[in-house]
Amino acid sequence: MSIELDHIILDVDDAEASSSFYADILGFGCEGEEGPFTVVRVSEGLTLQLSPRGTAGGVHLAFAMSRPEFDRVFSRVRAAGIPYGDAFDRVGTQTGPGEETGARGPGRTLYFLDPNRHLLEIRHHEREGGAARGETSAVGPLTVADFERLAHARLPRPAWDYYRSGADDEVTLARNTEAFASYEIRYRALVDVSAPRLATSVLGTPVKTPILVAPTAYHKLACPEGERATARAASRAGSLYVASTLATTTLEDVASACEAPRWFQLYVHKDRAFTTRLVERAKAAGYVAIALTCDTPVLGRRLADVRNGFGLTEGLALANLQEILPPDLRSGPGSELARFVASRHDASLSWKDLDWLVALAAPLPVVVKGIVRGDDAVRALDHGARAVWVSNHGGRQLDLAPATIDALVEVVAAVGDRAEVYVDGGVRSGTHALVALGLGARAVFVGRPVLWGLAADGEEGARSVLALLTEELDRAMRLAGCAELADTRHVVRRRG
Repeated sequence: MSIELDHIILDVDDAEASSSFYADILGFGCEGEEGPFTVVRVSEGLTLQLSPRGTAGGVHLAFAMSRPEFDRVFSRVRAAGIPYGDAFDRVGTQTGPGEETGARGPGRTLYFLDPNRHLLEIRHHEREGGAARGETSAVGPLTVADFERLAHARLPRPAWDYYRSGADDEVTLARNTEAFASYEIRYRALVDVSAPRLATSVLGTPVKTPILVAPTAYHKLACPEGERATARAASRAGSLYVASTLATTTLEDVASACEAPRWFQLYVHKDRAFTTRLVERAKAAGYVAIALTCDTPVLGRRLADVRNGFGLTEGLALANLQEILPPDLRSGPGSELARFVASRHDASLSWKDLDWLVALAAPLPVVVKGIVRGDDAVRALDHGARAVWVSNHGGRQLDLAPATIDALVEVVAAVGDRAEVYVDGGVRSGTHALVALGLGARAVFVGRPVLWGLAADGEEGARSVLALLTEELDRAMRLAGCAELADTRHVVRRRG
């Protein structure tokens, strides 16, 4: 699939300064000056011209780009803080705060405002055949991208940036989703798929869907009820909920709202006595597993949070950590969370500490989250972990880390039948989930999509996202000739 871009304009207030700005964020060197324009080379046969406002500048292209190439070209725009979203598919007009959003005319236009209030305009041909993925519809949101756009419209910018952004240049953030295009589904014909069976179990706990809720922080930025609303949504969807250490609701309050099975995600603190108390609280509150996050000795640099000086708004707090929060946490430059992690998380955490945690958590099983290598997965099992969770923290820790769907293949091969393997990262559809299951994941965790639903419509929005993904998986399984989850292992392969 490709799309023809017939007009790209970077429309700016100040030709010299802004041209440099855009050349820098796009990550392409300026080749020279042509009159009032700065020419930026993107790839062979494609250039952009950066023009001052009011000129008739711009570049008229007869150039087709595949979706991965389009996303690569504009990934640097996302990294600069421009709310780019999924522009390849999004057909409509996104305007400034308080203005209406909608489509216009047969040559539709997308508008995005960057942090310096310069305007990026991308104009392309309208596709035939109705709404594209990501476009609003009179029948309500139809895709995760629809929920994402609703969340963007409703969230304050710092909260949106916190949820959406990744580390540094956000290469891994983009790579997580892009990598799914490297796989294909070799569907089987003439299979009875009248009643696909999606129910499964994780660590012996039955769930109605293999699409589960990953731990994410600060849900009260999206919805006043925060994690309680998300937990109820997971219950209604027949899913499993993983509560975050960095929640804005205590793990006990989450448990009281959650009829679904639940795990507790744990960061190990320098204060091991406090870490012990967190585990004991999770046991007492009825959590059935401890998910140790192992990829955060320090916090990845999330540029949007640094630029925004991001921190929790007044009235919100790290509810599980009240007894250890420093009184000056809100004071200082940059990201409040980065300061907290630097002061509290144990960067010396090693395999011997996993032995300690497994003993502490017993009889609850320990899942190690944040694995992208087969040898690390085997070590985790050797030190007592019961399952392995392939994750790169949603592209928020080490940039240039492998896409999790690619890492999954290596981890599954290394683990074999010793333990269950789970995966998160970049899953934006039920078809993505089918690919992950087909490559050997026992279950698939989603984080940002649930947050988009929560921001769009609270508990009901989060439930709707989980229901949507499960419905998409059901349909993809039918189309692929898979009557049950195990059948997906026979239809997915890497392209080429």
